[in-house]
Formats: sequence, structure tokens, C-alpha cells
Amino acid sequence: MRIEIKHRVTRAGLYEGEHETVREVLLAGIAGGADLGGADLGGADLGGADLRDADLRDAYLRGADLGGADLGGAYLRDADLGGAYLGGAYLRGAYLRDANLRDADLRDAYLGGAYLGGADLGGAYLRDAYLGGANLRDADLRDAYLGGANLRDARNVPASIAAVPPVREPETHEQWRARREAERKDPLLRVRRNRERALEYRASHPEVPVIEQLSQKMLASVTSAPESFDTGSWHGQTACGTTHCRAGYSVHLAGDAGYALEQSLGGTERAGRAIYLASEGFVPHFFGANGPALEDIRRRAEESAAYEASLAGEQS
Repeated sequence: MRIEIKHRVTRAGLYEGEHETVREVLLAGIAGGADLGGADLGGADLGGADLRDADLRDAYLRGADLGGADLGGAYLRDADLGGAYLGGAYLRGAYLRDANLRDADLRDAYLGGAYLGGADLGGAYLRDAYLGGANLRDADLRDAYLGGANLRDARNVPASIAAVPPVREPETHEQWRARREAERKDPLLRVRRNRERALEYRASHPEVPVIEQLSQKMLASVTSAPESFDTGSWHGQTACGTTHCRAGYSVHLAGDAGYALEQSLGGTERAGRAIYLASEGFVPHFFGANGPALEDIRRRAEESAAYEASLAGEQS
């Protein structure tokens, strides 16, 4: 299949190739030295991609999945990463001057030494993120969540931000990669780690409803009524009835408490993020097509069930 990456504004072609996914085209373009400045990569699935030192200045990455991606030293000046998922991403030394990171999910991201001068981090979720040595000159951190974030030796921290002592020491790059590899080989290690984080989150956010076995319950609901799942809107109406995206479904499954939380937090994405954190200790990618989202829900449900079975085996 021939896929073309276009400029976000001019729509001129920047790079194209015979590949199955945008990820493969992007990596081929980077390897080939293509100029990808201003590339339209909105909503792209780039989770875990090796994008070290990539030049993606002015790129459109709104809503993209960059969870666990290696963006060490990447040049992302003026890039639009609004609402992107960067959970666990490695951004050491990345250049993010004037980048848009509004409402981006950067939980557990490594931003040591990154340049964030003038970046818009309004509403960004930075729980447990490492910002040691990062430059935050003129960065906008209004409404950003920094619980457990490590700002040790960060420069030009806005006076309005009260530094919170880190809950744990940050990982080195080697430790980060080793953990990622171990979790890739044994997903139950990741499930256990997420369950521990869910307990931490519940302790500090008792107002958030908890849905035990959230992934399994969501999979069962979507399987029994496929027409009810639509990533195109938080909550929608069709001839077949009410539809929900992944965040919307978590709110719906939480019942009245979920809808009350949605109203109090001022949005479905924020409520869905909180419910997922309290229930399973992670935040999924809320954007993209139905197919990949359903596949991830299925995988998470299977891993969760396997983890619970392993616990039962240990207790017997």
C-alpha cells in the first residue's frame, strides 16, 4: 500500500513509500534523510517508535500515540502535540521550544534536559514525569498536573508551580529500556506495575469511581453491542442508539458517578483519564480509529485476566 506523508499546511507531499502503516513510512523517511518539517501525523500510531534525533519541527502530531516512544534529542520546535499520548516516552534533551503540548498525557515521561521554552503545557498530565535539568523558560503550565513530578534542577520553573517531592527516583535511559524490554517479554509485569499505580491514584483521588476489571467489562459491552463503540465522538447518537468512544465508555460504565465526574472535571477526556487511572493505573490512547482501539481493549482485557489468574494460582 502506498502511503504519503503531506505537509500540514500546504498539503505538498514530503515522503511516500510502499508500506502498511504511517509509522513505517515515517521511519523510512527519517532513515532516508527526508525533510519532514511540518508533516501531518495527526492521530498516528507511533507508540514505542525509535525517533531519536528525528527532525519533526512544526509537525502536526495532535492526538498521536507516542506512548513509550524514544524521542531523545528529537527536534520538535513548534510541533503540535495537543492531546497526544506520551506516557512513558523518552524525551531526554528533546527541543520543544514553543511546542503545543496542551492536554497532552506525559505521565511517567522522561524530559530530563529537554528544552521547553515557551511551550504550552496547559492542562498537561505530568504525573511522575522527570523534568530534571529541563528548561521551562516562559512555559505555560496552567492547570497542568504535576503530582509526583521530579523538577530537581529544572531551570526557569514558573513561580506559580510548587515543586512536589518525587515519589521515586527517575530511571536512567538504560533502566528505562531494560524495563520496557522486560515488560514486552512478560506483559504481566506491566499489569502489576499499573495495578500498583492504580492503588496510589485511588489513595489521593477518592472521588474518582473505580471500575474493577474495566477492560474486561468494556470488551464484553462492546462485543455484545458493536454499534455502541465509536471513537469519533465522546458520546453520540445514531439510529441504533447511543454510542461512546473509549473515554466515554469508561464514564458510561461508571454510571451516575462517572457522569457526575465528567461534569465536575469539565470534559469526557479528563473523566475517562481519571477513571482509567483509578481502575487500571494507565491511560490509553483515546484517539484514532475503531479497529486499533478495539484491539488494544481486547489485549488489555486478556492481560488483566491472565494477571488475575496468576494471582489466584499463587494464593491456592
